[in-house]
Amino acid sequence: DMPFFEAVAASVARLGPTASIFMDGAELRYHSLGYGWAGQLTVATDAAPFVSLTRLLPAVTLIMAASIAAAWTRQLTRVWWAPALATLLLVTGGFVGATFGVILNFDSPSQALTSGWLLAFSLAVMTALRERGFAWFLPVIAALTIAMTGGKISTGAGSSSIFATCDSGSVSPLAEVS
Repeated sequence: DMPFFEAVAASVARLGPTASIFMDGAELRYHSLGYGWAGQLTVATDAAPFVSLTRLLPAVTLIMAASIAAAWTRQLTRVWWAPALATLLLVTGGFVGATFGVILNFDSPSQALTSGWLLAFSLAVMTALRERGFAWFLPVIAALTIAMTGGKISTGAGSSSIFATCDSGSVSPLAEVS
């Protein structure tokens, strides 16, 4: 799959999100935002093929997911070691369960990147509900929704489930753990 992903990344960086090196004159409807980022980084840095996609994107995804997990856990508990444990479980669970499509599945760069965006989206929505200041978070939530849709449309199912499980009158899932 990686040669295809690298070709999509190069195509998006050079031709834009809909034109394709695979089909002359036809449009390729593919989740191109993550691949476009990797391809544009390759072009901008004059990196060798596969470097951005196989080295930089996984590192960025790992740092993003670990940071969000730690920040979110810190909001939920005052136990000093809980953010480290959440990060450890996210990272090790990602590698152990990579065949089941969990967050750190580097076989699908778009899945890994949009999973990090889904974590950020979830944190923004939950924080907005807890703070009762949804309007302040709306630009962030909107930007992350666009990023997730452009990154991988199936991530939208995860984002819609957040709204489905939250009762607008209650934020009990957000209660602080002592």
